[in-house]
Amino acid sequence: MDEKIAALANYNFWKGIVIETGFPRHDYTDKIMNYLNTRLVKVLVMQRRVGKSYILRQIASQLISIGIPAKNIFYINKEFIEYDFLTTYTELEETVNAYKASLEPQGKFYLFIDEI
Repeated sequence: MDEKIAALANYNFWKGIVIETGFPRHDYTDKIMNYLNTRLVKVLVMQRRVGKSYILRQIASQLISIGIPAKNIFYINKEFIEYDFLTTYTELEETVNAYKASLEPQGKFYLFIDEI
């Protein structure tokens, strides 16, 4: 599983990796940021090709800019072939547990799942 986590690092903000965040969508990101300290699951539902992936990455980037450690953010994009091994909820749980064991995030961590 460590090999998978190492491969997934290329698509995360860990180790200072800069990920394209696109044109800022403050109307959306500001509204979502207001709900981050609740236990609600946040789901973006919009038409195809309108920027949902960029909004997710912008939120992750904003979290880092306000002091959340990059290792506390786990971004999964099912559009990428490296994530093809995730097909069940148990595989997702195993991957999240491996991520936690490998990066050892302290406190709250944020899980972003794109193209689910």
